[in-house]
Amino acid sequence: MRRSIRPVRGVSLVLCLLAILPRIQAQSLADRFSPELKEIRSQIEKIEDRLRQLPDIPMEDLGGDGAYGRLFGNPELGGNPSVDFTIRFEWPAPAAIDLLALVPARKFTAAGLDPEYGFPDDFSVSLIRPDNGERTLVGQVTNSSSSPVHRGHPYVFELDEPVLAEGVELRVTRLRASDATTTDHLNFALAEFFCFSGERNVMEDATISFSYDQTSTSSPYWIPSFMIDGNTPLGLPELPAPDGQGWPDIGWISHSHIEEDSKVSLTIDLGRKEVINGLRMFPARRPSLADFPGFGIPKQFRVETNLPPPPRTFTPVFTFDQKDLINPGSNPVTVRFPPVEARFVRLQATKLWKAFDHYPAFLSFSEVQVLMDEQVLSEGASVRTVELKDPVEAQGKKFWSPAALTDRHGPTGELVSRPEWLRLLNERLTLEEERHALGLRIESITRQWSRNAFLAFGILGATGILVAIILPFRYRRLERKRIRTIRDRIAGDLHDDVGSNLGSIQLLSEMARSKPDSHEELTLIGQVAAETVTSVRDIVWLLRPRHGYRASTINHLRDSASILLESIEWEFEADLEDFALNDEDGRHLVLFFREALHNMVRHAKADRASIDIHRKGPEIHLVIRDDGRGIPPEILDRPETLRALKQRAARLDAMLEIDSKPGRGTTLHLTFTPKPLSLTKSPRYPFSRHSDPA
Repeated sequence: MRRSIRPVRGVSLVLCLLAILPRIQAQSLADRFSPELKEIRSQIEKIEDRLRQLPDIPMEDLGGDGAYGRLFGNPELGGNPSVDFTIRFEWPAPAAIDLLALVPARKFTAAGLDPEYGFPDDFSVSLIRPDNGERTLVGQVTNSSSSPVHRGHPYVFELDEPVLAEGVELRVTRLRASDATTTDHLNFALAEFFCFSGERNVMEDATISFSYDQTSTSSPYWIPSFMIDGNTPLGLPELPAPDGQGWPDIGWISHSHIEEDSKVSLTIDLGRKEVINGLRMFPARRPSLADFPGFGIPKQFRVETNLPPPPRTFTPVFTFDQKDLINPGSNPVTVRFPPVEARFVRLQATKLWKAFDHYPAFLSFSEVQVLMDEQVLSEGASVRTVELKDPVEAQGKKFWSPAALTDRHGPTGELVSRPEWLRLLNERLTLEEERHALGLRIESITRQWSRNAFLAFGILGATGILVAIILPFRYRRLERKRIRTIRDRIAGDLHDDVGSNLGSIQLLSEMARSKPDSHEELTLIGQVAAETVTSVRDIVWLLRPRHGYRASTINHLRDSASILLESIEWEFEADLEDFALNDEDGRHLVLFFREALHNMVRHAKADRASIDIHRKGPEIHLVIRDDGRGIPPEILDRPETLRALKQRAARLDAMLEIDSKPGRGTTLHLTFTPKPLSLTKSPRYPFSRHSDPA
């Protein structure tokens, strides 16, 4: 019985295991069957395709001159109970403003890089109208620190229509208190504030005023002018290369020089006379371990121009030699001078870039642009230089080349204007917010599928547990009932056959003792004893498992015939070695066979008998013949004649044909089709090969 319970327990175990897999299954089910989830993933894929085309927010230190910073009392620790201050920026002449942007400052702390250090939580930006000073609200931000996507993105405000203004006002009403529990102050910091009129950043010439005292500025390295110097921690205004590998010509580099006072120059030929008023230098990025921000930008330099025909003398139009230029990091450096006509523009470095005393000095740029306001006049212009006139291979299959200085490409991609760059960064922010919202929707859908799967698998698991608990008890109950039935049947068989036969033997033996001539009684005693032996053999044979030590059905029937027909001549023929019957049908067949032979010996008075078993297709045919006295027709037609044989045939679902005539013997022809064996295993009873009671 234990072996029979194992499959049930195995199924139950599988069901219980399935109950703990709903979350794993929920994801695959949602991916396969949720149309909304498929659509969301398609949208995310499109967003990511577009993001690969947009400039990114770098997370490394790209140098630069820093930002403006200010400390304020922490209201949580008894400082200033509220924060409400303004910073006002004014430029010399009114301008039509169409784009504004605030760039957060950065600071490396013990926890790593904070890409929005000191950025205000609540603030508003308003343009100041000329003459009457009326404010026009441009944008208002509340609880900026709550954004899950912002990581140093600029806050960009683009106007539908340009607004004529003479200044802009930043009002801060709440600061971030992320470090309020450990310090007695709150930080305000800002890396850059852009205000564009077309392509021109009017903040270049702005003046700054504050509504609070400036004596408590956080550091001499965090000064107000850094808010309007054009430098940001976001790197150069470049677009990523379409192939992701970057632009092959990364710029131009001079020979290495021992002294930083070495003179190095390059000349740009515009190819025609142009009116110019500015020069913009883009720092190079050296693709090596010594990739320092601001690489190659000169510390001191002159800008000179020349207008043919000869004499070809260069006239200085801008000189920077009173102090060293602060390293701009990964930011362009723009110089302005009064408009002048020129064809040739020469940049003369009088003091080279040098990171350390033991490090060589270089002059290097990724791009040099000659400007008229914001119009680039040097695109595609030829560049003349004494040093490195021809392309030189750099690390990573990149090239240094004079032609790279005027190809409108930086060290990693195409250069664009600052306004366009800020718009693209704002588009990135919008797409990242959309992607984040879609990601939350995916999580919501997955959670819903997970809940449904958990419920379904929970029910399945509970069912498995119930099956594991209930079915074994039910099986045991059915098994006990089956065993009781087998016991009752065995008891009935023993009582009906063996008990009756033993009683007959006792009676005949008493009769034999009372008669001097008891030959007939002794013969009957032998027959009854033979029938008893056959009955016991049948019972034992039926109790043995089919795949154990049980003899084949053909052999068992032959053995039974040899015992019951010992007093007459008989023959047994079979064209098959065995055939399989379930236990119940085997019992009825054996009892039919024994009853038929019993009738033949007791009543037919036959001298010869034949038994033939053969197969025709799926059917088994059992034919038993004798040469006894036969059965008269009037007796054969009675329902009670051979009733036991008819009942056994009916229980076998067999067809029984009886052919008998007085004086010509009797023929029994039983035809049946073996049923499929029961899948229930028979119990193993303790009979061994050497304990056969037969």
